[in-house]
Amino acid sequence: MRKKNTGDTHIQLINSPVVYHEDYDKVVIKWSWEDVQTLRPKLSKEESLVMLDTIAKRLHDRSVELGWEIMESLILMNEYDEEEEE
Repeated sequence: MRKKNTGDTHIQLINSPVVYHEDYDKVVIKWSWEDVQTLRPKLSKEESLVMLDTIAKRLHDRSVELGWEIMESLILMNEYDEEEEE
């Protein structure tokens, strides 16, 4: 289910780190210290923030790399589904 705030240019899936930005036609994925803590529950908030800061560049680069592969696969799946519907 999608949530849209009037006067806001963002549409956000409820309970999702993905934001669709209407003005720029982009999908933005956000990671937080809480995501780090999900994987390393023993870390404090401060330690999780430091870890997120430490891995941010690699996380971004790897996410973009995998994102291209995922996007290509999803586009192909969508094209296949559209052909099946015809």
